[in-house]
Parts: sequence; structure tokens; C-alpha cells
Amino acid sequence: PAPRFEYAFLEFNLHTPDGKAPNPIFADRRMRRALTMALDRKAIVRNVLDSLGVVSLGPFTRTQWSADTTIRQLPFDTAAAARTLDSLGWNPGPDGVRLRNGKRLSFTITLPASAIRSRVAELAQQQFARLGVETKIELLDVPAFQSRLGAHRFETMLFSWGTTPSPSGLNQTWVSHAFKPNTYYDAGGYANAFFDAEVDSGLTALDVRAARAHLRAAYQAVVDDPPAIWLYEPSLPAAVNRRLVIGPMRPDAWWQSIPQWDVTGPARPTADSSKSSR
Repeated sequence: PAPRFEYAFLEFNLHTPDGKAPNPIFADRRMRRALTMALDRKAIVRNVLDSLGVVSLGPFTRTQWSADTTIRQLPFDTAAAARTLDSLGWNPGPDGVRLRNGKRLSFTITLPASAIRSRVAELAQQQFARLGVETKIELLDVPAFQSRLGAHRFETMLFSWGTTPSPSGLNQTWVSHAFKPNTYYDAGGYANAFFDAEVDSGLTALDVRAARAHLRAAYQAVVDDPPAIWLYEPSLPAAVNRRLVIGPMRPDAWWQSIPQWDVTGPARPTADSSKSSR
């Protein structure tokens, strides 16, 4: 297996498409937390990726030095999610879809055409439906998806970021100042002052211990107040001929170690190859 700097998520648009008002569904963090708890992310990853992926823990990957696997996660808990939706006034309607003031709890999941993401969206759709949440899946070609993303014209979008080895990528993706017209970054318009401050403190800290502490606080804040449902980190299997002896593979540039590869290293003959040589 070759590690990667990539994580996938279902991002909420916290504003109306014109950007002039809070989104009537996703502006409330209680709704975003309930929708996160409605998904069995482990089951989704196992179904789609088998052993070639793990559940994402937040806006970082396990290969980054700032990764923290002790971040407290929102649990898969449909009962708690249902209670939250009830408390917000979204009650099951005649066909099972929840209603509030006559409006259905319904939204669209937009994604670029991809077999893996399409399957993830289908499974999420099924799991949301069990809670009375109606979703529609919108597949777009990459140029159309990028156009919609840059214009912030979506309700939710299933996407992934290829991040950097450094956590400094957070400054481009999730901090509030990243939200600008005609950009892909922080496309949902997330703004959390505590998160912004902890990211800034973590990236400017003068020692690693302080940096880790601030970034851990930032990661915990963004999991507790989710701008997205953190879905999965894919892994990338690499196939190598048995006669090659290679060193560790960099997640961001596997080819960097090629000068150190040994093509005259110890052969690993199989029973068949032994017979053939004789």
C-alpha cells in the first residue's frame, strides 16, 4: 500500500445559492451534526473501498505530521439523529420524508462523475432515507462541476481534496478567509472564529508541541461543528516487480526514491521459476 494525501467529504453549502442568506437547512449546526450521525461511514467505506480506504477523521489525512487519531468523532447514532431532527421541527410526513411547515427535508448531492463517488452517494442516499431525509444525486462532468463549485451553486457536494504534507493547506480550504467568489476553496462558506484562530496559532507556533496542541483544538472544533461529513481516505495500492528492491514511497511523489531502487537486489524465486531455470 502507498499512503496518500487525500480525503473525501460531503460538504454543506451554508448559504443560499445567491449567497445573500443562510441556508434554511444547513446553517444550523444541529442539523449538520444530525446528518453526520445518520451515516454509517464505516459501512460505506467497507462496501465501496474494502481494505483500500479508511474513514476520514477530519480535514486532514493520517499521513500528515499534524494528524491526530484521538479526535473525538460524532458517532453513528440514528436514534440521536432522529431526536435532533424532531427537536428542530422536522417530523415524518405521510410518505416518510420529514416535513417542517410544509417543506420537505430534501436536498441534492452534487458530484463529479466517478464510479467510487457515485457508489458512496448512493449508499449515503439510502442511509439518509431511513431517517426520513430525501436526497437526489446530481452527476456532472468535471468542467460543469468545477463551474458550479466555483460559483457556490450547490446544496451539498461530494468531493475530495488532495492536501499538502503540511497542515498549511487548511488556509486554502476551510478557514473563513478562503471563501471568495469564483474559487473552489471553502465553497460552502464555513466560518468558525475559534477554528480560524487555532489554525493560525498552530501554523505560526515556534515548536512542534505547541503546533500540535493548537491544530488538535482546530480539528476537534471542525468535527464538533462540521462544515462537511468527513467520509474516507483512499489508499493507493502499488504493484512492484519482485526483482526490485525499493525504499519507502513518498505519499506526494512516489518517484522521488527511484534513484535508490535496486534492480540487482536479491531475487525472490518461486517454485515455478526454479523449475523453469533448470
